[in-house]
Amino acid sequence: MKKPKYLYHGSSKKIPVLEPRAPPFKDLPINSVKAVYATHSKDLALAMGAMRTAKVSAFGNRKTFQQNVVAGWPDEKAFVYLHYLDSKHFKHNYGGEWISTKKAKPVKIKKFKVADLKHLWRKSNKKELKEYLKDRNAWRAPKENVTVETKKNKNLTRGEKNLINREAGCAIIWAVDTGG
Repeated sequence: MKKPKYLYHGSSKKIPVLEPRAPPFKDLPINSVKAVYATHSKDLALAMGAMRTAKVSAFGNRKTFQQNVVAGWPDEKAFVYLHYLDSKHFKHNYGGEWISTKKAKPVKIKKFKVADLKHLWRKSNKKELKEYLKDRNAWRAPKENVTVETKKNKNLTRGEKNLINREAGCAIIWAVDTGG
């Protein structure tokens, strides 16, 4: 993939300098690098920022980058900040994801209303969640804060129930890989 001039990082906060951090989700080895994470897609960066405005569990569509919300909902009264980053110190990680192990100072920051970004996510269903989990062999359900709802989610596996019920920390599962 050709490196674009700018990469994007979406956040519910305006960040003057992005510091390398280990991601809270480590479903794949390539997601365990302490780095600044960015994408070539403005829409994906905005969607990721919107998911962080509230406790939301979501997974991304590999082709459209639209987020499929499993639990919670973005705060439509909040704002998302799109950080434009010079791609100079970034290397391609996989799919639409780029990483830098150095601090990154945004070239520009734009503010968006979450309510104006609703086209970037939708409610997911059990079938889609099962399909997503089936395709993520390396993904392991977190063991912390597990509460299993037996009436509402009778047909889900324990891993699916864990994903739905995970409320602590960053409850976002990203599938950014585009398969090529």
